This record gives sequence, structure tokens and C-alpha cells, in this order.
Amino acid sequence: MKARFWVVGNAKGSLRESFNIHLSKDRSRPNERAKFPVCLAKAHTIDRPEGWSSIRSRYFVRGAVRYRWNGQLKILECWAVTKEGNRPFRLIGEFIESILTSQGKRIRSIHIEVG
Repeated sequence: MKARFWVVGNAKGSLRESFNIHLSKDRSRPNERAKFPVCLAKAHTIDRPEGWSSIRSRYFVRGAVRYRWNGQLKILECWAVTKEGNRPFRLIGEFIESILTSQGKRIRSIHIEVG
């Protein structure tokens, strides 16, 4: 199942890069000592400002959230894709909890598309 949502930023600089830095620092910790309920699975940049990243749940929720930064609009565009008929609500919740914890002061709003 797929779901789209957007995180609107209010400051200069990429939310994606800043969020990835926080997730990278948390990557080597064991699950019981982790600061965030998600971990960075993959980040892709090809010598340009556009790029995408992917996170997965630490707690065995099947699926991933992919996201990319739109610098002109100051929006982090996100897609949650789950496997085996699972619904994406838990994965989206873990992502939102993580980004609010690490980037809360830089976020203006979060919009979720239903349907």
C-alpha cells in the first residue's frame, strides 16, 4: 500500500540532509538504545542538490519511506510503501515522530494525502 505526505520547512537549508545526519549518528546504536524508531537505509545523491533517501523501521514494520527535498518550495516530499498488505500508518507515525524529534524547530506543517 502507498501513501504520500509532505513536511513543510520554515528555514534555509535542506531538511533531508539535516535529518540524514541525525539518522546516520543513530545508525550504529542497538535497537534498545536508539534515539529514533527508524534507521537510514539508503541515501542517494549524484553531485547535484536533488537526491533521495530511504528509511526503514527498527521494529520490523515491513516497508520503507522514501523522501526528497524540494529546495524551491521548502518541502520534503515523502512516500510510504508497505509490503504484504500492511497499512502504512505505523511507518508514517514512526517517520513523523523521528523528524519532529530531530527537526521540530524547522518544521512548519505536515500534510498527509488520504486515498
